[in-house]
Amino acid sequence: MVGQAVAATRQAAYSRQLEMEADTLGARYMAAAGYDPKGAIAFLRTLDQERALNPIDVPAYIMSHPITQERVANAELVVRSLDATQSRADSQESLKKVQTIIRMSRQGRETVVKEFEKLAQQNPESAEQLYLLGFAQQLQGQLAEAQRSFEQSRRIRPDNPGLQRDLGRLYGQRGDFSASRQAFDRALALEPKEPLTFLYLGEMLEKSGDLRSAAGAYINAMNLAPLWDRPPTRLGMVYGKLDRQGDGYYYLGRAHALQDEDERALADYERAIKIAGENSPRGQVIKEELNILRTRKK
Repeated sequence: MVGQAVAATRQAAYSRQLEMEADTLGARYMAAAGYDPKGAIAFLRTLDQERALNPIDVPAYIMSHPITQERVANAELVVRSLDATQSRADSQESLKKVQTIIRMSRQGRETVVKEFEKLAQQNPESAEQLYLLGFAQQLQGQLAEAQRSFEQSRRIRPDNPGLQRDLGRLYGQRGDFSASRQAFDRALALEPKEPLTFLYLGEMLEKSGDLRSAAGAYINAMNLAPLWDRPPTRLGMVYGKLDRQGDGYYYLGRAHALQDEDERALADYERAIKIAGENSPRGQVIKEELNILRTRKK
Protein backbone atom coordinates (compact mmCIF):
# COMPACT_ATOMS: atom_id res chain seq x y z
CA MET A 1 0.00 0.00 0.00
CA VAL A 2 2.86 2.39 0.83
CA GLY A 3 4.49 1.57 -2.50
CA GLN A 4 1.27 2.28 -4.38
CA ALA A 5 0.86 5.61 -2.56
CA VAL A 6 4.42 6.67 -3.42
CA ALA A 7 3.93 5.66 -7.05
CA ALA A 8 0.66 7.63 -7.23
CA THR A 9 2.35 10.71 -5.76
CA ARG A 10 5.19 10.50 -8.26
CA GLN A 11 2.74 10.09 -11.14
CA ALA A 12 0.76 13.13 -9.94
CA ALA A 13 3.96 15.18 -9.85
CA TYR A 14 4.69 14.11 -13.41
CA SER A 15 1.18 15.23 -14.45
CA ARG A 16 1.78 18.61 -12.80
CA GLN A 17 4.96 19.03 -14.82
CA LEU A 18 3.03 18.29 -17.99
CA GLU A 19 0.41 20.90 -17.05
CA MET A 20 3.14 23.51 -16.57
CA GLU A 21 4.62 22.57 -19.92
CA ALA A 22 1.19 22.82 -21.58
CA ASP A 23 0.66 26.31 -20.12
CA THR A 24 4.10 27.42 -21.30
CA LEU A 25 3.72 26.10 -24.83
CA GLY A 26 0.14 27.34 -25.05
CA ALA A 27 1.19 30.92 -24.25
CA ARG A 28 4.01 30.74 -26.81
CA TYR A 29 1.70 29.37 -29.51
CA MET A 30 -0.84 32.12 -28.82
CA ALA A 31 1.84 34.77 -29.24
CA ALA A 32 3.18 33.15 -32.42
CA ALA A 33 -0.35 33.08 -33.88
CA GLY A 34 -0.79 36.80 -33.22
CA TYR A 35 -3.05 36.53 -30.18
CA ASP A 36 -2.39 38.29 -26.89
CA PRO A 37 -0.83 35.65 -24.59
CA LYS A 38 -2.04 37.62 -21.58
CA GLY A 39 -5.38 35.96 -22.23
CA ALA A 40 -3.86 32.76 -20.78
CA ILE A 41 -3.12 34.61 -17.54
CA ALA A 42 -6.69 35.93 -17.34
CA PHE A 43 -8.04 32.41 -17.89
CA LEU A 44 -5.85 30.89 -15.16
CA ARG A 45 -6.87 33.64 -12.74
CA THR A 46 -10.51 32.75 -13.41
CA LEU A 47 -9.68 29.13 -12.52
CA ASP A 48 -7.97 30.34 -9.36
CA GLN A 49 -11.09 32.27 -8.35
CA GLU A 50 -13.19 29.17 -8.95
CA ARG A 51 -10.82 27.13 -6.80
CA ALA A 52 -11.10 29.69 -3.98
CA LEU A 53 -14.90 29.73 -4.17
CA ASN A 54 -15.19 25.94 -4.37
CA PRO A 55 -12.22 24.51 -2.44
CA ILE A 56 -11.40 20.81 -2.56
CA ASP A 57 -9.99 19.25 0.58
CA VAL A 58 -7.11 17.42 -1.13
CA PRO A 59 -3.43 17.74 -0.18
CA ALA A 60 -1.47 19.68 -2.81
CA TYR A 61 1.16 16.96 -3.20
CA ILE A 62 -1.34 14.43 -4.59
CA MET A 63 -3.18 16.82 -6.92
CA SER A 64 -2.86 15.87 -10.58
CA HIS A 65 -2.94 19.54 -11.60
CA PRO A 66 -0.69 22.17 -10.02
CA ILE A 67 -2.16 24.75 -7.67
CA THR A 68 -3.56 27.42 -9.94
CA GLN A 69 -1.59 30.25 -8.30
CA GLU A 70 1.58 28.45 -9.38
CA ARG A 71 0.26 28.20 -12.92
CA VAL A 72 -0.60 31.92 -12.96
CA ALA A 73 2.92 32.80 -11.79
CA ASN A 74 4.42 30.49 -14.42
CA ALA A 75 2.26 32.02 -17.17
CA GLU A 76 3.26 35.55 -16.11
CA LEU A 77 6.94 34.60 -16.37
CA VAL A 78 6.42 33.10 -19.82
CA VAL A 79 4.53 36.15 -21.11
CA ARG A 80 7.23 38.50 -19.81
CA SER A 81 9.84 36.46 -21.65
CA LEU A 82 8.06 36.80 -24.99
CA ASP A 83 8.63 39.57 -27.48
CA ALA A 84 5.84 42.07 -27.98
CA THR A 85 3.30 40.71 -30.42
CA GLN A 86 0.55 42.33 -32.38
CA SER A 87 -2.76 40.87 -31.29
CA ARG A 88 -5.42 39.91 -33.74
CA ALA A 89 -8.56 42.00 -33.61
CA ASP A 90 -11.31 40.21 -31.76
CA SER A 91 -14.14 39.17 -34.02
CA GLN A 92 -17.57 37.97 -32.96
CA GLU A 93 -18.47 37.15 -36.56
CA SER A 94 -17.70 33.42 -36.43
CA LEU A 95 -19.50 33.04 -33.10
CA LYS A 96 -22.61 34.78 -34.46
CA LYS A 97 -22.62 32.49 -37.49
CA VAL A 98 -22.47 29.44 -35.21
CA GLN A 99 -25.29 30.90 -33.11
CA THR A 100 -27.31 31.40 -36.31
CA ILE A 101 -26.87 27.73 -37.25
CA ILE A 102 -28.01 26.64 -33.78
CA ARG A 103 -31.00 28.99 -33.79
CA MET A 104 -32.09 27.80 -37.22
CA SER A 105 -31.98 24.18 -36.07
CA ARG A 106 -34.02 24.95 -32.95
CA GLN A 107 -36.41 27.73 -33.95
CA GLY A 108 -36.90 26.89 -37.61
CA ARG A 109 -35.10 28.35 -40.57
CA GLU A 110 -37.92 30.54 -41.87
CA THR A 111 -38.43 32.17 -38.46
CA VAL A 112 -34.76 33.09 -38.11
CA VAL A 113 -34.52 34.39 -41.68
CA LYS A 114 -37.54 36.66 -41.09
CA GLU A 115 -35.94 38.00 -37.90
CA PHE A 116 -32.75 38.83 -39.77
CA GLU A 117 -34.77 40.47 -42.55
CA LYS A 118 -36.41 42.79 -39.99
CA LEU A 119 -33.04 43.66 -38.43
CA ALA A 120 -31.55 44.39 -41.85
CA GLN A 121 -34.51 46.64 -42.71
CA GLN A 122 -34.02 48.52 -39.46
CA ASN A 123 -30.27 48.88 -40.11
CA PRO A 124 -29.88 48.96 -43.91
CA GLU A 125 -26.28 50.24 -43.67
CA SER A 126 -25.15 47.59 -41.19
CA ALA A 127 -22.67 45.35 -42.99
CA GLU A 128 -22.91 42.79 -40.17
CA GLN A 129 -26.71 42.51 -40.28
CA LEU A 130 -26.67 42.11 -44.06
CA TYR A 131 -23.92 39.49 -43.81
CA LEU A 132 -25.82 37.45 -41.20
CA LEU A 133 -29.01 37.76 -43.24
CA GLY A 134 -27.19 36.45 -46.31
CA PHE A 135 -25.68 33.63 -44.26
CA ALA A 136 -29.13 32.60 -42.96
CA GLN A 137 -30.61 32.82 -46.48
CA GLN A 138 -27.79 30.66 -47.80
CA LEU A 139 -28.54 28.01 -45.15
CA GLN A 140 -32.22 28.25 -46.08
CA GLY A 141 -31.36 27.60 -49.74
CA GLN A 142 -32.39 31.08 -50.86
CA LEU A 143 -29.24 31.54 -52.92
CA ALA A 144 -30.34 34.50 -55.06
CA GLU A 145 -31.48 36.40 -51.97
CA ALA A 146 -28.29 35.46 -50.12
CA GLN A 147 -26.19 36.77 -52.99
CA ARG A 148 -27.96 40.14 -52.88
CA SER A 149 -27.48 40.41 -49.11
CA PHE A 150 -23.80 39.43 -49.32
CA GLU A 151 -23.13 41.89 -52.13
CA GLN A 152 -24.85 44.70 -50.23
CA SER A 153 -22.70 43.89 -47.19
CA ARG A 154 -19.57 43.85 -49.38
CA ARG A 155 -20.44 47.29 -50.76
CA ILE A 156 -20.33 48.65 -47.20
CA ARG A 157 -17.35 46.62 -46.00
CA PRO A 158 -15.23 45.22 -48.85
CA ASP A 159 -12.32 44.35 -46.54
CA ASN A 160 -14.09 41.46 -44.75
CA PRO A 161 -12.27 38.22 -45.70
CA GLY A 162 -14.99 35.97 -44.22
CA LEU A 163 -17.62 37.66 -46.36
CA GLN A 164 -15.47 37.32 -49.48
CA ARG A 165 -14.97 33.63 -48.68
CA ASP A 166 -18.70 33.01 -48.22
CA LEU A 167 -19.43 34.92 -51.42
CA GLY A 168 -16.93 32.74 -53.26
CA ARG A 169 -18.64 29.64 -51.96
CA LEU A 170 -22.07 30.99 -52.88
CA TYR A 171 -21.02 31.91 -56.43
CA GLY A 172 -19.65 28.38 -56.77
CA GLN A 173 -22.95 26.91 -55.59
CA ARG A 174 -24.70 28.94 -58.29
CA GLY A 175 -22.24 27.83 -60.98
CA ASP A 176 -20.57 31.23 -61.50
CA PHE A 177 -17.02 29.91 -61.19
CA SER A 178 -15.34 33.06 -62.51
CA ALA A 179 -16.97 35.29 -59.88
CA SER A 180 -16.27 32.60 -57.28
CA ARG A 181 -12.55 32.58 -58.07
CA GLN A 182 -12.38 36.36 -57.89
CA ALA A 183 -14.06 36.38 -54.48
CA PHE A 184 -11.70 33.70 -53.15
CA ASP A 185 -8.72 35.63 -54.49
CA ARG A 186 -9.91 38.73 -52.64
CA ALA A 187 -10.38 36.69 -49.45
CA LEU A 188 -6.86 35.28 -49.70
CA ALA A 189 -5.40 38.72 -50.40
CA LEU A 190 -6.97 39.90 -47.14
CA GLU A 191 -6.22 36.73 -45.15
CA PRO A 192 -3.59 34.62 -46.95
CA LYS A 193 -3.21 31.91 -44.29
CA GLU A 194 -6.83 30.89 -43.74
CA PRO A 195 -7.20 27.13 -44.37
CA LEU A 196 -10.99 27.31 -44.66
CA THR A 197 -10.68 29.62 -47.68
CA PHE A 198 -8.36 27.15 -49.40
CA LEU A 199 -10.73 24.29 -48.60
CA TYR A 200 -13.75 26.10 -50.09
CA LEU A 201 -11.64 27.17 -53.07
CA GLY A 202 -10.70 23.52 -53.61
CA GLU A 203 -14.34 22.45 -53.46
CA MET A 204 -15.27 25.06 -56.07
CA LEU A 205 -12.38 24.06 -58.36
CA GLU A 206 -13.32 20.40 -57.97
CA LYS A 207 -16.92 21.19 -58.89
CA SER A 208 -15.76 23.16 -61.94
CA GLY A 209 -13.67 20.19 -63.12
CA ASP A 210 -10.22 21.71 -62.45
CA LEU A 211 -9.02 18.78 -60.37
CA ARG A 212 -5.30 19.59 -60.38
CA SER A 213 -5.88 23.11 -59.09
CA ALA A 214 -8.33 21.70 -56.54
CA ALA A 215 -5.60 19.36 -55.28
CA GLY A 216 -3.25 22.34 -54.90
CA ALA A 217 -5.84 24.24 -52.86
CA TYR A 218 -6.44 21.22 -50.59
CA ILE A 219 -2.69 20.82 -50.06
CA ASN A 220 -2.49 24.46 -48.96
CA ALA A 221 -5.39 23.93 -46.55
CA MET A 222 -3.72 20.80 -45.17
CA ASN A 223 -0.36 22.51 -44.68
CA LEU A 224 -2.00 25.40 -42.83
CA ALA A 225 -4.14 23.09 -40.66
CA PRO A 226 -2.23 19.78 -40.39
CA LEU A 227 -4.51 18.36 -37.68
CA TRP A 228 -7.73 18.95 -39.65
CA ASP A 229 -9.01 15.79 -41.30
CA ARG A 230 -11.19 17.37 -44.00
CA PRO A 231 -8.45 18.61 -46.40
CA PRO A 232 -6.73 15.20 -46.68
CA THR A 233 -10.13 13.56 -47.12
CA ARG A 234 -10.94 15.80 -50.09
CA LEU A 235 -7.39 15.42 -51.41
CA GLY A 236 -7.68 11.65 -51.34
CA MET A 237 -10.92 11.81 -53.29
CA VAL A 238 -9.45 14.19 -55.89
CA TYR A 239 -6.39 12.01 -56.44
CA GLY A 240 -8.72 9.07 -56.93
CA LYS A 241 -10.50 11.01 -59.69
CA LEU A 242 -7.10 11.84 -61.22
CA ASP A 243 -6.32 8.09 -61.30
CA ARG A 244 -3.51 8.51 -58.76
CA GLN A 245 -4.72 5.70 -56.57
CA GLY A 246 -1.60 5.44 -54.42
CA ASP A 247 -1.74 9.10 -53.43
CA GLY A 248 -5.49 8.83 -52.97
CA TYR A 249 -5.26 5.98 -50.47
CA TYR A 250 -2.35 7.67 -48.70
CA TYR A 251 -4.28 10.88 -47.98
CA LEU A 252 -7.41 8.98 -47.03
CA GLY A 253 -5.22 7.05 -44.58
CA ARG A 254 -3.95 10.32 -43.12
CA ALA A 255 -7.52 11.55 -42.71
CA HIS A 256 -8.59 8.36 -40.94
CA ALA A 257 -5.53 8.52 -38.66
CA LEU A 258 -6.49 12.08 -37.67
CA GLN A 259 -9.99 10.77 -36.86
CA ASP A 260 -8.44 8.02 -34.67
CA GLU A 261 -9.85 5.39 -37.03
CA ASP A 262 -6.63 3.38 -36.91
CA GLU A 263 -7.90 0.21 -38.58
CA ARG A 264 -9.17 2.11 -41.63
CA ALA A 265 -5.96 4.16 -41.72
CA LEU A 266 -3.81 1.01 -41.69
CA ALA A 267 -5.86 -0.54 -44.50
CA ASP A 268 -5.53 2.62 -46.64
CA TYR A 269 -1.79 2.92 -45.98
CA GLU A 270 -1.22 -0.71 -46.90
CA ARG A 271 -3.12 -0.24 -50.18
CA ALA A 272 -1.12 2.93 -50.87
CA ILE A 273 2.28 1.34 -50.25
CA LYS A 274 1.38 -1.64 -52.44
CA ILE A 275 0.62 0.73 -55.33
CA ALA A 276 3.47 3.19 -54.72
CA GLY A 277 6.13 0.58 -53.96
CA GLU A 278 8.05 0.31 -50.69
CA ASN A 279 11.25 1.82 -52.12
CA SER A 280 9.62 4.85 -53.73
CA PRO A 281 9.80 8.25 -51.99
CA ARG A 282 6.08 8.02 -51.22
CA GLY A 283 6.54 4.45 -50.02
CA GLN A 284 9.23 5.53 -47.56
CA VAL A 285 6.93 8.18 -46.11
CA ILE A 286 4.08 5.70 -45.81
CA LYS A 287 6.38 3.17 -44.11
CA GLU A 288 7.29 5.71 -41.43
CA GLU A 289 3.66 6.63 -40.80
CA LEU A 290 2.67 2.97 -40.70
CA ASN A 291 5.28 2.32 -38.02
CA ILE A 292 3.99 5.27 -35.97
CA LEU A 293 0.43 4.03 -36.31
CA ARG A 294 1.30 0.47 -35.34
CA THR A 295 3.24 1.69 -32.32
CA ARG A 296 0.25 3.80 -31.27
CA LYS A 297 -2.02 0.76 -31.49
CA LYS A 298 0.23 -1.18 -29.12
